[in-house]
Amino acid sequence: MESLEAALKEAKKPRQIAVEIDESAGFCPGVRRAIQVAEEAMRSGARVAVLGELIHNRREVERLRSLGLEVIEDEQLDRNSQRACRLLIRTHGLPLAVRERLERDGFEILDGTCPVVQRSQKLVRQFAARGYQVLIVGKPNHAEVVALIGQAPDAARAVLDPEGVGELDPSRPVFVLAQSTVDPSRFRAVLEQVRAIHPRVEFRDTTCRAVTGRYEALRRFASEHDVVIFVGGKNSSNTSQLFRICQSVNPRSYWVESPEEISEDWLLDAERVGVSGSASTPYWQLEEVARYIQIKAQPLGEYKEVTSNG
Repeated sequence: MESLEAALKEAKKPRQIAVEIDESAGFCPGVRRAIQVAEEAMRSGARVAVLGELIHNRREVERLRSLGLEVIEDEQLDRNSQRACRLLIRTHGLPLAVRERLERDGFEILDGTCPVVQRSQKLVRQFAARGYQVLIVGKPNHAEVVALIGQAPDAARAVLDPEGVGELDPSRPVFVLAQSTVDPSRFRAVLEQVRAIHPRVEFRDTTCRAVTGRYEALRRFASEHDVVIFVGGKNSSNTSQLFRICQSVNPRSYWVESPEEISEDWLLDAERVGVSGSASTPYWQLEEVARYIQIKAQPLGEYKEVTSNG
């Protein structure tokens, strides 16, 4: 009888739901630097415009707009007489010809290009000048890759898979490098294919360790939680890639841009809820989602906060 009463008493206890923010999530150094450049310029009273969205995070772009950052497209530059403003280059960088044209036209440039990307751009120019065919492992239409190809458009092209390598000129050496956020295993697969068909190959693994190092950390984080809420822009390549990794480990992973998208049904039977995000997700959005889950979790049981200090 006593054991039955104890079991009933235990069953009536509220279920604790712990929420933890992934300590490895949040802005990568390159994104953090670009936003600091923009904010410092605006605090000085300058009129600042960025050519395209500074990062692929709609809500962070809206926050920066509220501080005065203008988002313009290339074709608007002459029409809107933007020369009165300081022009910020976003983290992905620009094709060389575009940057040179802007400088000739008299724009004051604020360079927000990620330092990792800057090094890759320099490598493309150097090896192309030495007569190499330059192969970039990455998404051909991604802004960073477009800017890399634009450093030497006659010598460089991009592929994402080994099957895309195609025919290479055997009389010219090949240089292989990577989009900064590409999965290192994909880079190695393409490199092995190039080596198998071409006698002269040089390479640099130009993936960003701050970003690609997150892959294994995210796998661990996803496996340690019943539910993972992944926060990031729906137009972000890095967010999409990381979310797929997260979901492959934990099927109860959900991708949101804002906390209002979270359903109470997602939290049913969950005792540990993880909140993570991509390299373009600011920490304030992770904290906002964690607080929102606290409200959602209250009817389900006692809430126990286990958030990272970030």
